[in-house]
Amino acid sequence: MATISLEWDQSTRLFRLPVLVGIKTPHTVKMPATPSYFKAMFYLDTGSGISAVTDDEISKLGIDYNSLPTEQLAGVGGFTQGHFLTNLTFTVITNGSSETVNLPKINVMPSEISRKVETGRGMYKKKGTQSGKMICLLGIDFLETIKGVLYLDFVNKKGEIRF
Repeated sequence: MATISLEWDQSTRLFRLPVLVGIKTPHTVKMPATPSYFKAMFYLDTGSGISAVTDDEISKLGIDYNSLPTEQLAGVGGFTQGHFLTNLTFTVITNGSSETVNLPKINVMPSEISRKVETGRGMYKKKGTQSGKMICLLGIDFLETIKGVLYLDFVNKKGEIRF
């Protein structure tokens, strides 16, 4: 049985995993002179059915976020149009060796999101913008694909996926 160790990130209070993400292309397709993979930190999100990467990360492959296909996504905040990337490989380090997992599709989201906010009342009312940086998410699709069993120890800040 192979094991993937998860790291604890104290600043986000989430478990994370460094991943090499690549695009599978037929040998007949000519790729641009950009790398065929990138390294990114993915944060475990057991509430997400599909893994997600930011547009900053996919730009390292020479892919334009706005050129990607979209479909409707449902989440806690309602519905939105989401961009998708298909035919990806996730390569993770498993105690000294590597394991490559093929994911048919992942969500691609903006690297930063923002919204207009109002605070205060009456003459003290202020308008502004609230923004936040997005992170790459490792969803349940990854765990299902590798038929993994997830072990999380929040007391000792240790986690692993066995498969």
